Parts: sequence; structure tokens; C-alpha cells
Amino acid sequence: MIHSENMKWNKEQIIDFKTKALHWASQFDVCMLLDNNFIENACSYQNVELMVAAGINRDVKCDVGNAFENLKKFHADTNNDKFILGSLSYDLKNEIENLHSVHSK
Repeated sequence: MIHSENMKWNKEQIIDFKTKALHWASQFDVCMLLDNNFIENACSYQNVELMVAAGINRDVKCDVGNAFENLKKFHADTNNDKFILGSLSYDLKNEIENLHSVHSK
């Protein structure tokens, strides 16, 4: 992780860095770029303008029905001082509430 607390970057430099970071990450099969778009205090990780993750160290795939239990176990088995980045499917709403979507074709 790169910290730049002692460096002052102007907006153009940050935009240029974001473009280069996304280009670098795109060489991996899996990558994620989280950008707060210059919104101050956008999340609890203050002063974080951008996070980039590339590649996979460990992964978990969960079937509907026990996804959150599997995710909880994965989190417990992972070193908790690191970020766990990934995505969740829309269908997980059915594990939270009794909601079902019907789409006409």
C-alpha cells in the first residue's frame, strides 16, 4: 500500500495517477479500482482518494443459501488487518429478506 501523506498532489496529477493505476491493474484477470471522486471524508477511511487491487491471493465462491456463513468463515480465516475486496451478487438479497424478483422476457 502506498501512502502519500507527506506529498501534496494537485488534481491533474491525481487524475493522471488514477488513469495509470487503472491501466496497470487491467493487465490482471481480476482487478478493482475504488475511487472516491474527490469527495472529502467519503468513507470511514479518511484521506483515501483511491484504492487499487489486482490479482487474487485467495477467493471464495458461495452458493445461494449459505453465502453469508461462508463469507464470515472466509473473513475469519483471512488476516483481519488487510482489506478483503470483492463483489456481491444482487441475488444475495434473498438471504437478507424474503424478496424475489420477477422479470418478464
